[in-house]
Amino acid sequence: MCGGPGVGHGSAPRNQLVGGLPGMLADRKGRKLRAAVCSLACPERLGGILELMEADVPVAEYWLPEDLESLAETARRFNGDWAGWRRHVWGEADGPAPHAPLWSAARDAGQLSSAERRLEAAAMLIALAMSVCLGSFLYIGVSREGLLRSDDDQGCALTRFFGWTLELLADRTAGRWQGQRVLISRVLRLVGWRLLHGRGPADLALVCGRLLLAEADHLPGGRGGVGGVVRGLALAAMAAALLAGTQSRLRFFRPSGRLESHLVPRHPIKCLNGVESEPLSGLPESTTPAMLAQRLARMADPDNGLVFLYGDASCGALFCGDTRMMFLGPDEVVRLDRPTVIAAPRRGASSADRAYASIVSGDAGRDVWVRGFLPSSWKVAHGFEAQRNKVCLNNCRTLTVQEILLEFAGGRWNRESGDECVYA
Repeated sequence: MCGGPGVGHGSAPRNQLVGGLPGMLADRKGRKLRAAVCSLACPERLGGILELMEADVPVAEYWLPEDLESLAETARRFNGDWAGWRRHVWGEADGPAPHAPLWSAARDAGQLSSAERRLEAAAMLIALAMSVCLGSFLYIGVSREGLLRSDDDQGCALTRFFGWTLELLADRTAGRWQGQRVLISRVLRLVGWRLLHGRGPADLALVCGRLLLAEADHLPGGRGGVGGVVRGLALAAMAAALLAGTQSRLRFFRPSGRLESHLVPRHPIKCLNGVESEPLSGLPESTTPAMLAQRLARMADPDNGLVFLYGDASCGALFCGDTRMMFLGPDEVVRLDRPTVIAAPRRGASSADRAYASIVSGDAGRDVWVRGFLPSSWKVAHGFEAQRNKVCLNNCRTLTVQEILLEFAGGRWNRESGDECVYA
């Protein structure tokens, strides 16, 4: 199960992907992963998945939230109502809307290969994010002309689009370096043009997505604000670009809102609150700003995070993501009938008390509870304090991220490395 060790602390930008997961696997002689599973499309979780794809780590299957794929296709079918989109994001319209979207929404997905469809989706996701960042429709009005004409090669058109986007983002980045703007701008443009001539559209889309993540740090609002909108669009664009080139099998899971108990075929894993689904089924031919905003909000909602339970005959592991187990009914709980590692429900924060109470152990002494993030950022939940075996992903004594190694032997999980959570 992979999702990125997390983002940096202290002065590190909150939206950057800095997990280094491929390097960690290489250090441990990891050759091939049977499945890499993402519980929520956020930098901390999806970041590790994107790193694996970018580094071309051998992975047999990727398991992803359904909203990640359906948001991309919803963006690809956007009806071109840019004024309406701005009202949804900023609460106002700024300037006239273009008369047409970047390309015709009538282009049926059935006419495209999956790679072509995802690259088009990545372009529209980036265009939507850029329209938010720039605060005007100049970007859209200029770029829509000739982006995807019937007599133009799709790859060349997208390459030009992403290359021009890189130039705009380079200028914006350079504008924050007072006194060195001209030099920084020239360097970034040079890098962009070298990428433009040596890389394909998928690589360029990936660079645009990373720069947009940095832009999100400078926009107002948290998870649900303007910065959160740009962050979600950037992550979805990066995922679409990388999925366009992956040879791994893809599985998509949709939150069902209730407790499920079905093993994933050929895997000893259950998705406790989701079912495998086809993300593109039921989408209309043309989508509106309201539909986009709804998909984006649903993708970023922690309570829609997927919960996976691994278990063989001797032990198990429960991956809770950020969810508070809101999918459980009033009298329902998740019962642990074998020694289990419980991975950080709701990051160990006080709001996780519902999650802790909803996970019932047959023998509390054999289970290991893991929390993440620093005490300065997240209050330790009383439900976590009450557990007998507690481990913290951060070394609370030195405030540094630590690696925890657990090995199952002798009928119990034994901690080979990592300190207990001293704050609990």
